[in-house]
Amino acid sequence: MNDLSGLVVYTLLSQLLLAGLIGSLFQIRNAMENADVADFSFWTLVASIISIIPFTLHRTLYGAVLMH
Repeated sequence: MNDLSGLVVYTLLSQLLLAGLIGSLFQIRNAMENADVADFSFWTLVASIISIIPFTLHRTLYGAVLMH
């Protein structure tokens, strides 16, 4: 049960971190729009971060299984 609660806390913390990351991305996008920078680079950045998420999630789940 202790391992499970640790995993839940870790998952919640990573979700909070992800939410903060997304929030800062929108701030970056607003700054880019104000500077008249092409929107393409922002969405490229978002796509690269989104592509990292499943890998990170897989590593987290794999680590949880190993700790069990």
